Amino acid sequence: MRAAARAKCEQDRLEYLEPSADQLHERLKTLLSPVDAAVLTGELAQYLVDCIRSGLAPGAEGWWEDDVAFKEPWGFELGSIRTPVLLYHGREDRFVPFPTANGWQARFPACRRSSPPTMAT
Repeated sequence: MRAAARAKCEQDRLEYLEPSADQLHERLKTLLSPVDAAVLTGELAQYLVDCIRSGLAPGAEGWWEDDVAFKEPWGFELGSIRTPVLLYHGREDRFVPFPTANGWQARFPACRRSSPPTMAT
């Protein structure tokens, strides 16, 4: 199972190295809120493509480790963190829904939450 998941991660990496800015916008359109879709154009879309290519060019290891971190213990409890934490999260984020961010905030004793202003579409 793990080998198949790792192979899928590598396949996804290769697919994300290919698209142009317009193609990336099309690929992500069902995942983007109207606010995000409205701003993911032109220079910002190209910047995102450049960042994706730069980050994924060396391999899928970092992406894989992120996925593993969602599923396995980190070796400490989040509640043990006493350093102030700023959680900056958009209300219209479809990748990490707002209720999920509420749960993260509740796990950090010294967490302050901030959200960008909601934009009209």
